[in-house]
Amino acid sequence: MANRPVRSIAVVVTIGVALVVAACGGDGSSGAGSASSGEPTTSTASAAPSVPESDYVDLTGSTSVEIDALDNKFKPQYATVKVGTAVTFKNDGRSVHNVLPVTEGAFPPIEADAFQPDDEVTVTFDEPGLVPYYCSLHGTTTKGMVGGLRVVA
Repeated sequence: MANRPVRSIAVVVTIGVALVVAACGGDGSSGAGSASSGEPTTSTASAAPSVPESDYVDLTGSTSVEIDALDNKFKPQYATVKVGTAVTFKNDGRSVHNVLPVTEGAFPPIEADAFQPDDEVTVTFDEPGLVPYYCSLHGTTTKGMVGGLRVVA
């Protein structure tokens, strides 16, 4: 009977470690310092949150835009930019983040090892479309740390 509490603690620790490992996992690709996208595509409604047009900040007057990754949110969360705009994702938080496209291939994923606090990565969007993204360390494709760009001609 003396081993029962030890076994229970071992089970709880094992489950906890498994959850941490699962939450920190990525897709295995590495981030890049600067990248150009191929062709952003519109995601399906089930893969990303439905966002009213009024939630998008109009940044079409800028040739370069900064999206800040703060602790548990992107700022601005949703923005409209023109094709060819250089979008710099900057980790202004205290935590490690990543920036993953909801639609595979919309832009190269920015992995956590390349997005520590104070790191920044620039992506240029060359095709119009909706480009939802998220931080898998602090959310899912539909909840938590989510954001998106509307790239217009």
